[in-house]
Amino acid sequence: MPKPSGSRFLLYIDSSGQTSLENMTHQFRVDTDRAVQFISIDGRAITDTVLDGIFTREKDAENNAVKLSFVICDAVRCNGQDITKMNVFQHIAFVKENVMEPRLEALKKQTKSIKNEIFNLDIVECLDLF
Repeated sequence: MPKPSGSRFLLYIDSSGQTSLENMTHQFRVDTDRAVQFISIDGRAITDTVLDGIFTREKDAENNAVKLSFVICDAVRCNGQDITKMNVFQHIAFVKENVMEPRLEALKKQTKSIKNEIFNLDIVECLDLF
């Protein structure tokens, strides 16, 4: 995946599960029925989370714009756990394991649907090159 480009936002999920997005100039509240569904390993909704990411919009084969994607680039908190003492590679691995994998599993089993979600969710590939 090429490096994502677009507008940078912090995505907050508060203790009640309400999602909001904030950048340097704007703050948006995402309607609950249109928000991305974040599911933890134990199947419950994820709360108390701060993700740093970029909104991108790709084009389909006919060159038409498709739904926005929020590409996670980093994290500060994940489901109530402060992960700031980890390095960025550990942040991404933690979010993959605790957010992305349970979400993909729920979608695969069709216990959750993405049809009403206002944007797609993705995560950067973090390659540790030495």
